[in-house]
Amino acid sequence: MEIKRTLRGPVNDCANGKTCPKIVETSAGLAVVGVPVTDPALLALLGASPEESAVVVPPALLPELR
Repeated sequence: MEIKRTLRGPVNDCANGKTCPKIVETSAGLAVVGVPVTDPALLALLGASPEESAVVVPPALLPELR
């Protein structure tokens, strides 16, 4: 997989090097970078399969969805 371009983000200056959410276009599709959801109950509510993961991104990353 290769990265083509950053579509959105980061929405902050990433000064801490830990919170740099973004959406990136790759040769395989879109990749979303954010804080991982690790709570099994929340993953179940989201309908994530064992092969999937979920991340949290700030609303500012997708303002048109507000």
